[in-house]
Amino acid sequence: MDIIEYLYKLTLDNYISNDILSDNPLFETILINFMSKNISLINSEESIHKFILLLHYELDMQFYKKPTKDIISQVKKNDKSRLRFEVKKLSLDIKKLYQSIQN
Repeated sequence: MDIIEYLYKLTLDNYISNDILSDNPLFETILINFMSKNISLINSEESIHKFILLLHYELDMQFYKKPTKDIISQVKKNDKSRLRFEVKKLSLDIKKLYQSIQN
């Protein structure tokens, strides 16, 4: 769990300022909630790697409306896996939370 939490925070740091992240434990709560519902999806190093790649891709889509060049080659655009679906929901929750904090 520590490695996932570390990579998650590192990924979020690309989109959300460190001040906001450190002041709002709700971002960690979102991750914990995601993990509790999808523990079987994150049970190997390969799955964790894929989770972080997909999260990066989906957050790019949420915040920038298109993926950055560094992630395009790593993620298949037409991937219809359960992990992809769950990560997409997670990224939406992150963006909603961020927007609510901003307002």
